[in-house]
Amino acid sequence: MTLSRVDGHAIQVVVAIELRTLPSMERAMVTGFSKSFFLPLCVALLCRCVAAEFDPRLPACTPSSQHSTVLNYFMHDDLDSRPVATAITVVPGVSPLNGGVNPNAFGAIAIFDDSITEGPSVSSKELGRARGFYMFDLMLGSGVGLEFQYTVAFGNGSAFPGSTLSYKGYDKIDDVVREISVVGGTGELRMARGWAVIYTQSLNTTNGGAAILNVTSYLYYGCDAQGTLVSSSTKTSPLLGIVSLLATLSSMIFLQAAV
Repeated sequence: MTLSRVDGHAIQVVVAIELRTLPSMERAMVTGFSKSFFLPLCVALLCRCVAAEFDPRLPACTPSSQHSTVLNYFMHDDLDSRPVATAITVVPGVSPLNGGVNPNAFGAIAIFDDSITEGPSVSSKELGRARGFYMFDLMLGSGVGLEFQYTVAFGNGSAFPGSTLSYKGYDKIDDVVREISVVGGTGELRMARGWAVIYTQSLNTTNGGAAILNVTSYLYYGCDAQGTLVSSSTKTSPLLGIVSLLATLSSMIFLQAAV
């Protein structure tokens, strides 16, 4: 017996039994068992497929059902300024680099756990924490370039408490305006996509470096790759539960009758 799923919409049941190789009595037993067991099993599997296919928790995703929003926050990053640092260099830059100096700190990696706030002041309303790393990856040219990856965990002070938002991109911090990608999210922001625009609100290079970043995220969220509306507030459908229970009971009854 072989079960296979095709794009999540259909199940094909294939049963192959070599009856010719069995004695007459065993052949009769197998034939009777097949009639009493495999048919109701197929019916039960079909019921489950139909229930999943028409699950009212999964309405089709349309442009009107997809959500969009703009989020703005300020990110406070204090590199290596112990004891108040929020970011620590865990891998130093390569030195010497190709036999010479390394003005761009190429190869350095820092891990951070930064506060994000509603306003530019560190004492303003906290919205959550931004946790991730940046890697200094500009070898040639002037300035500092970072591979920038982090996830914001939103707290109770935000519009999306308990949700997260993940970012990835290249941040050339000497540029006035930079863009990085929004690559995902969880909770109310599940399957988030979009981009973020970053401005450096302030920068102090004393004792490692302290920066305040102004981050504005342009988001689309609420639909998965198959076009299904995704919501963390959905509840189990009573109809789906009843159909699934009936399918299970029918399988058990016919299986008992076959024995």
